Amino acid sequence: MQASGAGRCPSQRAARRRQRGRICRVPYDASKPVDTFWDLGYFDNVSIWLAHSVGFELSFIGLIQGSEQSLQYSLRELQSRPYVYCTDCLPWDGGTPSLQTGRSIRDQMVAAVRRVRVMPQLKVEQGIQAARTIFGKRFFDSEKCADGIQALRHYRYEVEEAKSTAATSRNTISD
Repeated sequence: MQASGAGRCPSQRAARRRQRGRICRVPYDASKPVDTFWDLGYFDNVSIWLAHSVGFELSFIGLIQGSEQSLQYSLRELQSRPYVYCTDCLPWDGGTPSLQTGRSIRDQMVAAVRRVRVMPQLKVEQGIQAARTIFGKRFFDSEKCADGIQALRHYRYEVEEAKSTAATSRNTISD
């Protein structure tokens, strides 16, 4: 296995988004609810992307990140912002019960009166492709999403060389 340039596509896409004007100031429209998209992380940052739709355009208007923080901390951070929320979208593991508590993140959020959707589990390659499809067509607030944009620029994955064809491995690399 080797870390290959083929795995650096998100950073190249970020540069193209900026050139196309998709990384810019994105105003919040208070008449539109905000959805959240969670990356629960494992031994690294939890990232919560904040997005709202105006017409048919979904735009990312903010990002909350935290490391080694409780779910209650993340929910307080959301409530401290001036948004009306609609749906919290969790990755598949947000529906998995914790060994410590027996309750999933989803269950805890529902108990906190949040509307939650747990996304289906995808193969790593499918998740990467889905992100490419979604992120390439969206606007990102250049200030409020700056840390997340920077993280996307550094996101890589390993490429396995097998019989002259490259296949994406399950190993992601976070710089």
